[in-house]
Amino acid sequence: MVCGGIHPTLDPDCIYEIPELNAIVRGEGEYAMSELADALACRRDYHGIENLWLRNNNEIIKNQIRPLIKCLDQLPFPDKSSFDYQRQIDQARGLNRFIFSRGCVYNCTYCSNKVLQDIYKGEYFRLLSVQKAIREIELDENKFRFRSIFFDDDTITLDSKWFYDFFTLYKKKFKYPFFCNIRAELINESQVKLLKDAGCICVGIGVEHGDENFRKTVLKKDITNQQIINTFKLFKKQGISCYAQVMVGLPFENKKLFLETVKLVRQIQVAKKFIYIFSPYPGTELAKICQANNWLPNIQDYREREKAVINYPGFSRKEIQFCHDIFPALLRFKFIPLRIVEKWSWAVLLFIPLEIISRCDWIMAPFYKLSEYFKGLMNATDKT
Repeated sequence: MVCGGIHPTLDPDCIYEIPELNAIVRGEGEYAMSELADALACRRDYHGIENLWLRNNNEIIKNQIRPLIKCLDQLPFPDKSSFDYQRQIDQARGLNRFIFSRGCVYNCTYCSNKVLQDIYKGEYFRLLSVQKAIREIELDENKFRFRSIFFDDDTITLDSKWFYDFFTLYKKKFKYPFFCNIRAELINESQVKLLKDAGCICVGIGVEHGDENFRKTVLKKDITNQQIINTFKLFKKQGISCYAQVMVGLPFENKKLFLETVKLVRQIQVAKKFIYIFSPYPGTELAKICQANNWLPNIQDYREREKAVINYPGFSRKEIQFCHDIFPALLRFKFIPLRIVEKWSWAVLLFIPLEIISRCDWIMAPFYKLSEYFKGLMNATDKT
């Protein structure tokens, strides 16, 4: 049994925890797995293959990581014939997924990309050529039935020239509506217009947190609230839907800081909002802080990003879970005063059942009117 991916790369000692594992692959696995398969087929020794940690009786052989694949074009197209890929598309309602880049250039303290940069100590961000990326879509078009596309690249605008070349060609060749991810400070009006013309229907934007100083100093994501607000306005102007990705339960956060996230997301008025509970990925700066302060719990089974497991001195696990669970209601019902979340958390739970029926406009019409009434009332109270 061989395991690869981000987790074994960041925490290779996991091989000690799972006796059933014969080996793990650290870093990029294409050449390591190819060499392992060849060695097994030809009955050659495989214990020196780079990127592999292997179990050899009671010993773990730890081979070094080979350099990154600089030119992604040298790799073959993904082989999707080994499993029922059409079924995956169908289960996703006709959505096909592609990723044409590897790596990131930023230093976010919660993200595995920064750890991978440190492991490789070189140029980590790489892109497939525009021509090969387009060809990959064409091949899937001939093999599978799909109605839309999700580009899973972390930041589709990271290389501006690639971005313009790719989507200029894409809009000439394809009519599939698509989704993508961007950073708030790496987008301008001409790029948004090209995305619209090429068929973009929705973008994901990592807001992460509503407190600008917290985002900059703790998360090391140097993006201002005004940049975030302006970016959402740009997409709204072009009629492209946006969803905001935010986190709760971060080190040094508390309920008051969480409410800054609610305030910001209320202000940008996005169609979709995804809130995740912070997960300390091995090797990241925030995970090391949690470890140094003995905040990491000894819990083996939990739902990553959905279940709070860390107790901080000023932000308990129960409070974090509560903030996560109440977030949709706080955005849907903006007349809820945020100060009661700080002081009377239980009172907000009364609004959770409304979230279930909130999508029925004919039911919600009276509530919308009440919302405006209470909002005016609260404003008047605040002034006095």
